[in-house]
Amino acid sequence: MKTPVSPIPPRRSGRFARPAPALFAVAAGGVLMVAASLLLARGAGAGGLSALFQASLVYGLAAAGILIGAGRGAVSDRFGPANWITLGRTTLVCALAGVVGAGLDGGAGWLLASVGLFAFALDGLDGWVARRTGTSSEFGARFDREIDSLFGLVLALLVADLREIGPWVLLIGLLRYAFVAGRAIWPWLAAALPPSRRRKAIFFAQVTLLLACMPPVVGPALATTLAAAALAAVGLSFAIDIRWLHRHAASGPSRCKGPRADP
Repeated sequence: MKTPVSPIPPRRSGRFARPAPALFAVAAGGVLMVAASLLLARGAGAGGLSALFQASLVYGLAAAGILIGAGRGAVSDRFGPANWITLGRTTLVCALAGVVGAGLDGGAGWLLASVGLFAFALDGLDGWVARRTGTSSEFGARFDREIDSLFGLVLALLVADLREIGPWVLLIGLLRYAFVAGRAIWPWLAAALPPSRRRKAIFFAQVTLLLACMPPVVGPALATTLAAAALAAVGLSFAIDIRWLHRHAASGPSRCKGPRADP
């Protein structure tokens, strides 16, 4: 009598089902981050090791987010070309974060603005590539959104460091994190928002205005005005979204169709 052979259980699609693509991407991104951080620190006149340590801490947080997404089955067997572009942007943002607080002189503003502008250009490229290659995904949208938030915060930190405008400029980058934290107190803030071109336009204005503050040819008064305009635009955008969420909170779960849209 033959012993029945148990069928091989199917591969789980849940936690830690497909970590290989994400692990490889995180490792490759780490190499790029080290190179970008050292080159930027040298060009800006900052300490290479301290900048690398600081950039590595920020990259570690981003890498943890990628691996958690992979562990939940959010990353397919391919990391996807658009996600690779977003990962490249992540390395640049982390390199910029590495020189925050390094006591840079005003002349470094040209280099930082140029690197920031290149990272900003990549932000417009990844979405286009995702649509053209048919690789759009919820993970990719979330990845892009979180790096956008980190980018805005790092730019605000650099402007505060370079231009000595004042700590209020940090609100430009912190408002989104305050909004997310507020969901723990007001759960209705976690409801889905309808897609909005206004949010994209505000983010474009936010980054453009912060980058414009960095070059040394921009005087303190003009830099303060530009930063204040960015804060006003971002604050108004969040106020509109919060008002919309509050008005629809009593009507039950959001009936918005399509992918989730967060500020």
